[in-house]
Amino acid sequence: NGVSRPVTITGGTFYASKAEMGGVLYTAGKAVITGGTFIGTGADTATTPNYGGLVYANGAELTITGGTLTKNVSSTNGGAVYGTNCVLTISDTEFVDNTSTSNGGAIYISSGTLVSENNTFTGNSATNGGAIACVNGAITVNGGTLSENEASENGGAAYVSGSTGTFSITNGT
Repeated sequence: NGVSRPVTITGGTFYASKAEMGGVLYTAGKAVITGGTFIGTGADTATTPNYGGLVYANGAELTITGGTLTKNVSSTNGGAVYGTNCVLTISDTEFVDNTSTSNGGAIYISSGTLVSENNTFTGNSATNGGAIACVNGAITVNGGTLSENEASENGGAAYVSGSTGTFSITNGT
């Protein structure tokens, strides 16, 4: 009947899950991920552009709390998380060694908002936005650490573009 049901993932280990969009989860509704370990999930087939190694959120409300996202891959945008026209709230989560060949080694957001609270971003890489990339969206970082992230072109930690793209950071290292 077209009713969107919330998706909840609590704990567990996800290893090497693959898909064209969202290696573990594609959502267009409300989704909550609490804890868990996500290793080597990916959107990385060679024949088509792929988005969101772990999650592809389209017009969604996505909350991630706790957990570790390590070595997730996207052949286009969002090594771990890809969001478009959505609200992302992510807290107390570790993003380690995630990779995108284009934008957002860990997170990519377009025309939406990202609130990042007390997250750790270490060793993520992309062409633009080693840890986070944003196009025409808003990023707010409250606390947390961004270290040793790398971009081959722009924004080792963060890349923001577009006429309405914004970025603010408070109490981060």
